Amino acid sequence: MSVNPGDKVQFLNEEGGGTVIRVSAQKAVVEDEHGFERIMAITELVPLSGKNEWRKRLSEAEPPLKPEEGNPKPVKKVRKPPIEVEEVDLHIQHLADRYKQMTNREIVLLQMSHFRSAVKGARERKASSLIVIHGVGKGVLKAEIRTALKDMERCSFEDANYLKYGYGATEIRFW
Repeated sequence: MSVNPGDKVQFLNEEGGGTVIRVSAQKAVVEDEHGFERIMAITELVPLSGKNEWRKRLSEAEPPLKPEEGNPKPVKKVRKPPIEVEEVDLHIQHLADRYKQMTNREIVLLQMSHFRSAVKGARERKASSLIVIHGVGKGVLKAEIRTALKDMERCSFEDANYLKYGYGATEIRFW
């Protein structure tokens, strides 16, 4: 079977049809009845001849099965691929303008608040892991983060890649 630009065609395995715009070896670009261009295999197209032979054959074919009344048609869910790795930098100079006027306790509380928000956001976005850059310092923030992580479900953690982050980062893996 062959189709040429300008031919009217029906789709073989689905409702609708359109006009052939371009043809290559085994594919054709068809402008459907809604004005959208679709790339279709030529074997999935049924040319509509002047005598409407194919249209008649299609109308005589058994109608497609319809879902039972009251049962909605199943919907295919398209899953977005997970974001591989996210990062959050908890250095105080990135979080607050007037950090020099804050007490150490206020600084850690603000950093932990940003940490919790970052974990929640990463989970919502279905990230596979989150790198938390906490710095080395005296280890207070790192200890707070790891204490919080021990109570969290569906995650594990370890030191992040030393070559990239040194000792100042923790990698959290979600499952």
